[in-house]
Amino acid sequence: MFSFQAESNLFTKGVFAMSNSSKPNSTVKETLNTINSITDDDLKAKIIENIRKNMQEKGIDHATLKRRLGKKYDVDGFNSYFPAKSDTENVRTFNLAHFIVIAQELEMSLDDLLCGTKYCSNQGVTDETINARNNVFPKEFFDLLLRNNKSYFYDMSKNLHKEVFQNLADKYYCYYHSTNKHETRDLIEAELNIDKTGDLCEVNFKIGTRIAYTEDNNETVIDEKNYKGYLIVSNKLHCCFCILFGIEVSEISVFIFKQLITTGNPMDCRMAELLTVSAGTKKYPTVTRLLLSRTKLDQSHLRAVAPCLKMNSSRICISSSELLKMLEDNQINPDWRVILDNCTKVKPCGENEIYSIGEDMIRSIGKELFGGDSAHNEMILNLIIYLRTKSISERYNKINDEADEAVRQLLYSFDLYSGTNTEKKSVK
Repeated sequence: MFSFQAESNLFTKGVFAMSNSSKPNSTVKETLNTINSITDDDLKAKIIENIRKNMQEKGIDHATLKRRLGKKYDVDGFNSYFPAKSDTENVRTFNLAHFIVIAQELEMSLDDLLCGTKYCSNQGVTDETINARNNVFPKEFFDLLLRNNKSYFYDMSKNLHKEVFQNLADKYYCYYHSTNKHETRDLIEAELNIDKTGDLCEVNFKIGTRIAYTEDNNETVIDEKNYKGYLIVSNKLHCCFCILFGIEVSEISVFIFKQLITTGNPMDCRMAELLTVSAGTKKYPTVTRLLLSRTKLDQSHLRAVAPCLKMNSSRICISSSELLKMLEDNQINPDWRVILDNCTKVKPCGENEIYSIGEDMIRSIGKELFGGDSAHNEMILNLIIYLRTKSISERYNKINDEADEAVRQLLYSFDLYSGTNTEKKSVK
């Protein structure tokens, strides 16, 4: 049996640091003042019940929570203090430290933990309530967007527009670079299902459980994430907008790709721009590239396309040391060496001697030296892709605190916003 008296120091330092409740402090204090009027057994059972309901609503099962805690906190004997089934009578050695660790992992505030006020209504959370919440999307907004008289979006309910969605509807494999700076290996794979059977084009996006590798080469388990949403096609811009709602993780992401104009042929693959929130401990607005493919790609394909999913421009920036290594490599295509020799006639920039080589320059040199037949065009394309593997392009672009603050301080230096905020405090 646990005791709050025995855990008083941990309670003071841990729970108040953990709590991110939106309630006033007085409400939290009132909650704490009720502790002495509840027996240990009653309180233990209530907190365990609130944790289980929170897990149920977020779609987290016992095994997943156990794996998460084991990776982060090295918690021993998890089943002894938090069994898979509701059995509070036989729970052993369940103290406040265990509550805090679990609550931190589930992002539960203090009042969620003690009273269940945020996630659990007085009547409790039923399966029907959970299913309803997990399927709440602003469908009325999309109805209004697509079906007003001046709409510039394709309406799937109209026969004239059905072929557009017919070419898109299918299962796609999606690949993109991790937006966590510590994850440096392999592209992330996800599945996108586009369904045209309803009155709106609904989509399901799933990122499966995976093993990720951190910067220091340690393995970490990333749990499955599920998103639902809609696909909208603009008949004026010829772009497809995929809007995804991640209810469990409180996230909305969007990716946009050009509509493939075909005559009855289905879409095979497409590059998209993904606007999302970065992975990792800190969350920032982030943009990266995403590839949709009707066919699942193997490791050799992924190694080939990975450079194309970096934040590239038409110019390839590569250090002089990397370029020199390529020129000295006896294994590379001799035709590549001839083209690169011509590219190095342009002087590198800066102290680090960075070459900025335009794709058009590579193609022009290649065409002049070897002609424009298909075999040499393929050779030049492969050279461009290989150069991108060695380039200094980033995998993503995010707006972190430093980027936000730099612009803010710049504008303050012009004496802007003086009427609304004269203290010039940091936004961090």
